[in-house]
Amino acid sequence: MSDWDRTFLGMRMQQSVGIVLALNSLFEMLKPRRIIELGTGYGGLTVCLGIWGYTHLIPVYSFDATPRHWSLGTMLAVLGVRLIREDIFGYEEAIARLVQRHGITLLLCDNGDKKREVNTFAPYLKMGDTIMLHDYSADGSVSHEVEYADIQATCVRCGLVPIMPEEFRPFNWGVFRKDGKSDEG
Repeated sequence: MSDWDRTFLGMRMQQSVGIVLALNSLFEMLKPRRIIELGTGYGGLTVCLGIWGYTHLIPVYSFDATPRHWSLGTMLAVLGVRLIREDIFGYEEAIARLVQRHGITLLLCDNGDKKREVNTFAPYLKMGDTIMLHDYSADGSVSHEVEYADIQATCVRCGLVPIMPEEFRPFNWGVFRKDGKSDEG
């Protein structure tokens, strides 16, 4: 089993297990009012997000049109995770409405086209909202699906600044918060 393909509490998670501690630090810092995950995958990370949501009384939404995670549907329901089995790009307006609700949103992009996900959904972020993307390399020194150059124009236009890079780099995640210094105001 490779480092990225592990389990969380016995459930397959296509992440290094260390991501759980990094996410906990991020959650404690942000204190999000909602978590939106684009790409449920096998559901192990979704369960982790669901536990956080359950213990902190915040909603967790996970979008994925593929059937890999459906066996975890009951567990996710118990945790209060709203599992939406839709194509995210066909559901853009609904996701935008969730993001724009009052309070901090944490949006995780880990579906099939992370560049497009960031470039599509980042413009909906409010001040203080945070967007994350997996399979990311800030400087291109490691071959990944997304490099900063792929999302730079969107980051500049939307006023997104990297946060906690040292904590998330080992797990191939980029984390960006909207700080208000943008062309869009």
